[in-house]
Amino acid sequence: MAISAQQLTIYLYSAHRAVIFAIAQLSCYYYYYNARAKDNAFSVGNQVVVLEKDSAHKTFARWKHGTVMKVRSPYSYDIQMPDGLADSYTQTNLDRL
Repeated sequence: MAISAQQLTIYLYSAHRAVIFAIAQLSCYYYYYNARAKDNAFSVGNQVVVLEKDSAHKTFARWKHGTVMKVRSPYSYDIQMPDGLADSYTQTNLDRL
């Protein structure tokens, strides 16, 4: 099946418009996300609450208290729990106390 030059031009124009629209929408998504996003940074000794799973199900996760013992990277921390256990957690599982 042969495509005429006019049809090819229409397809390319439509694809170009779709890319332009997607880029515009992406910039809007970035703007609204960055306006409300917060970057939590913790230092050694900070008191935090940790979202820790009690079982294999996500719905059974509980918030527990802990203390930052070591900063592994800007988004990963070693946390010491009051019961003596220590584990590594990412920033998404932590919040300020």
